[in-house]
Amino acid sequence: LSMVLHNPHIFQAALVAATGFFVDPVMQQRCNVFMEYGTQDHLFGYETVALPNRDRLLAAGHNVDFRGIEEAGHALRPEFVVEALQFWL
Repeated sequence: LSMVLHNPHIFQAALVAATGFFVDPVMQQRCNVFMEYGTQDHLFGYETVALPNRDRLLAAGHNVDFRGIEEAGHALRPEFVVEALQFWL
């Protein structure tokens, strides 16, 4: 995620699942971000990490498609790839 936020002239979108953190970019250029978190993620808490990360991105003006997956943990769903690619393309 940080790589995309810092290089929007190279990347068209960030497609991320259960991102623990990101570094705010120096230049404020809008990015497209597809992000997914499981609501039962014990590594990166939904309330303590996922929602604050989403809110930081939205507050910075990024285009964010956020998906909170009920009863999912810290794992990638098979549908993630298809949904993320549809967002990007």
